[in-house]
Amino acid sequence: MNFLPLGHGSFGINTNLLETNILNLAVVIGVLVYFGGDVLTSLLTTRKEVILKSLNDAEERYQEATAKLAEAKEQLALATTKAEEIRAQGLITAEQGSKKSFRTCRRRYKASRGNETSYNPL
Repeated sequence: MNFLPLGHGSFGINTNLLETNILNLAVVIGVLVYFGGDVLTSLLTTRKEVILKSLNDAEERYQEATAKLAEAKEQLALATTKAEEIRAQGLITAEQGSKKSFRTCRRRYKASRGNETSYNPL
């Protein structure tokens, strides 16, 4: 133990860094625990509550997002089915219109070939 006395008494400065650092650290920790224990406990409790609330909120948002995703998928399936129905109906209508146009053209052609002077386009 390196001890440098001050004056004539037993009071002095300890120059051993390891011993003095351990002693200082023990004193600081003791003071913090004694005076700041309640503050630290309340801070940690508050922090824990905030974290738990954040986790619960995140879980709720996840559940809402999952429900909205399922609803969107259902709406997409309905829209796809409706689009297929519209496409099929469009093809049927186009085919019927094509056949009608072909019949009209053939009828007009036959009429124009049969009687060139009496052809009425209406």
